[in-house]
Amino acid sequence: MYMIRIRQEMFPLILSGKKTSTSRQGRRDVKIEQELRFLSADGDIADTIVTNVEYCKFDELTEEEAFKEGYSSVEELKEVLRKLYDIESDSTFTLIEFKLIERKERWHGI
Repeated sequence: MYMIRIRQEMFPLILSGKKTSTSRQGRRDVKIEQELRFLSADGDIADTIVTNVEYCKFDELTEEEAFKEGYSSVEELKEVLRKLYDIESDSTFTLIEFKLIERKERWHGI
């Protein structure tokens, strides 16, 4: 299972179905139909299944991708990504689409 940490404020968007995609800098080895676990800063867990994986450059991010991520515009998405990563215009991003399978109790580590 692939695990991704996510900011706490984005977690409810996954649960509501408003956030169905996430962007990660670099080329990530994620496969369609792979299980993907999101872990929030507060330890909330959401298990999902990957439905699509694409790669693009930072400058190629679109409004559609921003909406899938739960943002109102591509400018808002890019602003958040700039705060999280050291980005250049040709930085590669992995776009991971998913659907929610299950929300679990808070994770307390191994």
